Amino acid sequence: MKKLHLFLFVCAFFAANLLNAQQRIFPVRKDTAPFDNRYYKQELGLDISGVFAGYVGGALVWKIRDDRSKLVPVGYSHFWRLQAGLYSDNFTGIIDSFTHQNYYYESRTPADGYINSWIMVGRERVNYANRFNFYYGWDFGPEYTYNLYNAHGTFLRILPDGSDYDWIGINRKVKTHSLGATMAGFIGVKYRITPRISLSVESAVTAFYQWSKRKLVIQSNDEDIATSEDTYHQFGGNIQY
Repeated sequence: MKKLHLFLFVCAFFAANLLNAQQRIFPVRKDTAPFDNRYYKQELGLDISGVFAGYVGGALVWKIRDDRSKLVPVGYSHFWRLQAGLYSDNFTGIIDSFTHQNYYYESRTPADGYINSWIMVGRERVNYANRFNFYYGWDFGPEYTYNLYNAHGTFLRILPDGSDYDWIGINRKVKTHSLGATMAGFIGVKYRITPRISLSVESAVTAFYQWSKRKLVIQSNDEDIATSEDTYHQFGGNIQY
């Protein structure tokens, strides 16, 4: 009986050591838990737009997950989103010049500027695929645009006999203030590096309406010689990527 106990003990000892060695050489892969996309209910992001279109604009986007339903779906969530954005561009330099007969013309923009600002509210659906999030939705809100175009022409006037000349400077300033509204449908993909940090790419199709007031001022040697104002309406759309 003692020999049997000793034999079983030796077998158990070798079996335990063999199993331990096998686990060290061929470790058993444990199943990793899926990424927790619901760790935070609110998100705050920085949106950079127009990188591939030749301009750059920025917006802050605040998202709040909608958890009002008693049934919480596993594979997706809905978010309300609020964003505020600003795009500004200023240009200084000569954009056109030419000489014709007895005068020289130069078109400059020493104070040219463009500002576009907006506030939008929207809703999106996010489908979860571990760290990848695929989302789509809509945004709507008002926007304001200010545009200043300043063209300067310098004319050299020479008398027919060539005995005398003088310079005449003409400024043409156009100031435009626009108010409107924009509706956008968007689609995007996000990759969550950590529960706090993620990167996303988004494209949108927008439709807008603008009411604009434009004022034209023509100056000669820094004195106003003519002014005019008008208003107009504009509808349009574009693709953002």
